[in-house]
Amino acid sequence: MSQPDFLYELFEDFMDDPANQDYSMDNGLVCRWMTGQAKISPKISAYYSKPSNQEKLAHTIHQNLLPLMSDCNMAIPQIANYAMFLTEQQEPERGISELQKLSGIIKEYHSDDCLDYAKVQETLGTIYLMTANLPQAKTHFKRAFKIYEKIWADEPEMIEAKYQEIQELYPQIGFCIGKNLSGLLTK
Repeated sequence: MSQPDFLYELFEDFMDDPANQDYSMDNGLVCRWMTGQAKISPKISAYYSKPSNQEKLAHTIHQNLLPLMSDCNMAIPQIANYAMFLTEQQEPERGISELQKLSGIIKEYHSDDCLDYAKVQETLGTIYLMTANLPQAKTHFKRAFKIYEKIWADEPEMIEAKYQEIQELYPQIGFCIGKNLSGLLTK
């Protein structure tokens, strides 16, 4: 995105106001604004100094610009890791809650047939498995696997590897649950 385009996004309400129809952003001036060599136009500053327009600016930043600056590809695994951490810290309900929120966001803004959604479903399945809620674990693993099968339809080795990975979780987590239970019984 060019600097003028960025500022058009930032000052969208100002630019859309009929009183400012003939205002244009000169590329040279915009460059000086962006590098701090010149102050932003007094006309723009005056427009956004009004409280109602400040709220519009905050909304525009939140709606149009923050998504451009966030790295969703990193956020999803970090939230999944955080949910697993919460589960390991004996707070699985919080981890599940965070993943359910994330799942809803992915579904609303992207799709419930994408790899990100599948990863969240797989993590939910793992947490439910860790908490010995086998019916919920199975439900979420099935959702994830259905998506993996669609996405990797031309790559049967990927599907098989993911299937094996999920199958191996059952005995590993069963062993951990048993170990924790025996530790509780001997104390």
